[in-house]
Amino acid sequence: MLDVIKNKPLRDIMGITWRENERIVRNSNRLLIKNLDNLHYDYSLVYPYLKDWKDLEVPYYLRRLKHLPIIASRGCPFRCTFCAAHEQWEKVWRGLNPEELIRRMEYLVNKYNVGYFRFYDALFVGSNDKILKFCDLLERSELDVKFRIDIRVGTNRNVLERLRKVGCDVVGFGVESGSDKILKKVNKGITRKEAEGTIKLCKKLGYWMIGFFMISLPEEIEDDVMKTFELLKYFDVLNVQFFKIHPGTSFYNELKRRGEINDEIWFNTKYGFNTKYGNEIYYCKDLFPSANFYRNEGELLIKSSSKYTHSITRVIKLHGLTKGISVLYLSTMRGILSRWEWGEKLYHNLREKYGRVISKMHMIKSKKRS
Repeated sequence: MLDVIKNKPLRDIMGITWRENERIVRNSNRLLIKNLDNLHYDYSLVYPYLKDWKDLEVPYYLRRLKHLPIIASRGCPFRCTFCAAHEQWEKVWRGLNPEELIRRMEYLVNKYNVGYFRFYDALFVGSNDKILKFCDLLERSELDVKFRIDIRVGTNRNVLERLRKVGCDVVGFGVESGSDKILKKVNKGITRKEAEGTIKLCKKLGYWMIGFFMISLPEEIEDDVMKTFELLKYFDVLNVQFFKIHPGTSFYNELKRRGEINDEIWFNTKYGFNTKYGNEIYYCKDLFPSANFYRNEGELLIKSSSKYTHSITRVIKLHGLTKGISVLYLSTMRGILSRWEWGEKLYHNLREKYGRVISKMHMIKSKKRS
């Protein structure tokens, strides 16, 4: 083994894409592990960093519980052009066996007193049979837990009803757009009518709903954005983002064929926009001739989307009475102050200071409960 390491770069052995001088090298794919039950995640290694972690998109009554992130599957068979998951996982969905998932949840509840799990699966419901069996086992286990999953438009009604009964209080799903034209362009595999059907079903079942949408998708114009905004009012929390370009996606490859992008941009720290998440490449007219929105136009649209879930009832359910009133007050202030540049800066300074105070209060409460 040492001889191999001496004669080949270590990065090559790890099986990743890397760069040697001016040449980009990509190794062949490894075989996927068929049985995920054989992979075990040692939470003791990361728990010191997670013990105060909270999913801030869920209602206040859930935030009072002990939170922990978890994952039960890998992969997604669907082929959205903005996502690389189907290429990364070879268009295959693999999940833990329901018995193993319940065993792991029981262990984490007993060891860390977990009351709420946030599943980070790209597609939690990849097999209706497995999920229904999971629900049966969870019900029999008498585990007193709540959890959140991400679903897909068109998820089976029976599955959603069973999940709701056994503790799934929150669902998030990516609708992305309210325009059939755009949904077809990004190969989402759903229609607006189907999206409305799933939204209404989840609302009827009493789920807290988190909606994921994107602005400035390929060929999108303002009329398409307005169709998207018509759906926002149904959700309790919104995640509306500027569409960003990621390597390995179908759309990225399309841009490469058109000569609008190349692999060298990932080695250019000045390309794209510096944000709090790092250097990001927005699909905007500032960078791509084929885009229909400039960055500032898209961000103004995103900012305007917040009003659709800013009702008094939703804000108080999300933050609790004390913080909810403060959030509503700050929002009103922003509406007034944002008319001036100095006012916008003042608002962000106040919000940052307030956020730090609230975070400290939550940490103190968490320590007292534990």
